[in-house]
Amino acid sequence: MNFILFEPHHDDAVLFASYTLLKENPLVVTVLSHTDDMERWQESHDAMDVLGVRWMPLPFPEKNPDWDGVRERISQFKDRRDCDHFFAPAVEDNGHEQHSLLGEIVADVFGADRVTHYLTYRRGCGRSQSENEVFPKPGWALQKFSAMACYASQIERENTRYWFSSNNMLREWLQ
Repeated sequence: MNFILFEPHHDDAVLFASYTLLKENPLVVTVLSHTDDMERWQESHDAMDVLGVRWMPLPFPEKNPDWDGVRERISQFKDRRDCDHFFAPAVEDNGHEQHSLLGEIVADVFGADRVTHYLTYRRGCGRSQSENEVFPKPGWALQKFSAMACYASQIERENTRYWFSSNNMLREWLQ
């Protein structure tokens, strides 16, 4: 089986789905980015290299994205005969709006039966959890930690540092 994992922002796959990346070896597609921020692109390239997965950024800006354009571009992946299943962020009440919207689009385009949602966070509640925790194999937590370390620009920012240093940073859940 071949997979594609859609992440809204450059660091989401590493923060919330590293073990899925290591288990399933999907193509990671970053949907929203700072199109002129080559540092973020390099950080993602380096992190995906640490995890041994292929990576592809799309050209949609993080601020005021064209969601119809996002849907249209994601729909183009339907033509790939080499892909059987998709991963996307969960649609969560009080979750990050861009995470939830991307999760809705991916489920709508490919069908809910072909999409597995990974949990990210809900505002004011920290990381989301479910009964479906993804447990790492030996060595995976260290790989995740090494991949997270590639995002120096985010670790240095006060408003994003938490996600790289919280108590549950090495834990992950699927919906």
